[in-house]
Amino acid sequence: MLLLALIVQMRRRNRALHELNNTLERLAHFDPLTGLHNRRAIEHSLDVAIEAATRHGHPLSVILLDIDHFKQINDTLGHHVGDQALRSIAEALARTIRTIDVLGRWGGEEFLAVLGFTDEHGAELVAERLRLAVASTVADGRRLTITLGVAQWQGETVQELLQRADRALYLGKIEGRNRVRVAGRERRLLTGSSPEPEQDPARSAA
Repeated sequence: MLLLALIVQMRRRNRALHELNNTLERLAHFDPLTGLHNRRAIEHSLDVAIEAATRHGHPLSVILLDIDHFKQINDTLGHHVGDQALRSIAEALARTIRTIDVLGRWGGEEFLAVLGFTDEHGAELVAERLRLAVASTVADGRRLTITLGVAQWQGETVQELLQRADRALYLGKIEGRNRVRVAGRERRLLTGSSPEPEQDPARSAA
């Protein structure tokens, strides 16, 4: 009887340890608020995608997107509504993104999608579908929108690729938000120069 009790106890401990390991594994790769991949996981996915694109020569694109007026939502409606907005938008994005793509929370109110086997035209179409999906989303009665920057990988570093996507996103913000902009095809301001960026052009008033 003592041996049987010890075996049962060991099995319970092993089961608890297994559940704990699964929890730690999930925390290491997924954002606890939105349930999407976290930055660490999406960075790894992008590295793997670039390695595959380099080896096989297929196109690869990224979509960097940002919630419009998110700081205003937090400041006027409270952080609980901000969290609700993040969750609602994450759900809309996850429902809309293609199964072959990888979507994650990049940080704050930014999300990143990695689109393998996709050129900038295909990525632009995906981005527009994401924009429309979010446009029908509300948080505390307020309609939510996003601005998206698209960039196709051109053999540069990860940082350079993301900088081009971020630049397209930022120009979309300048032009009025709630739109898709593709790197290299952004509309130039008629003055020939961009206005001074806000503090953290991302996005303090994003």
